[in-house]
Amino acid sequence: MSGIIGDNTGRGTGLIKAAAGGAWNLLSTTTASDDATLEITANIDSTYAVYAIQYYGVSAATDDTYLRIRLSKDGGSNWEDDGGDYQYAGESKSAGGEEAQTVSTSATFGIVDSHTFADSGGDASVGREGLMFIHHASSTSKWTVLTAMGGGIQGDDYAVAGHGCIVFQDDAAINAIQFYMSSGNMTTGTFKLYGIS
Repeated sequence: MSGIIGDNTGRGTGLIKAAAGGAWNLLSTTTASDDATLEITANIDSTYAVYAIQYYGVSAATDDTYLRIRLSKDGGSNWEDDGGDYQYAGESKSAGGEEAQTVSTSATFGIVDSHTFADSGGDASVGREGLMFIHHASSTSKWTVLTAMGGGIQGDDYAVAGHGCIVFQDDAAINAIQFYMSSGNMTTGTFKLYGIS
């Protein structure tokens, strides 16, 4: 069994071998640099049943903010943001004992991993790393489901970990995703899109 991401030099190879003998195929890399939004608007289609987004080095310019998402059905020309579009549920905990839950049955966005970027203040060393899976992106009979898990360091030097699920309540294919902070800009961050075969 292999679960290799890149190689022992720390560089990604663009092809991640999956435990079941399949492969993760790198489709795009998008990097934030003090941006209000980060958007992936290509390569999400019917080619793969499941997509994954690896994100790392994500930091926020504003303290106590969440990493949010919105989805698009038209390649990013319009971002779905009606009040009933999204459900989300998540929880998180820090090594310092702080716990959090995020829940909504009718939201204009999804929350990625349920923990705020507390005490970040634009410090790139205080960030978040994680992995999100996108299921049923091209289906017109099932809602799109996104699952995420992430972790990192808070400004108080505690480890934090969170996970969450986001459901897009529409029987329509989606083909683009937008990441943004609940307030302020995304100072840094790299987002790699993979198709899982």
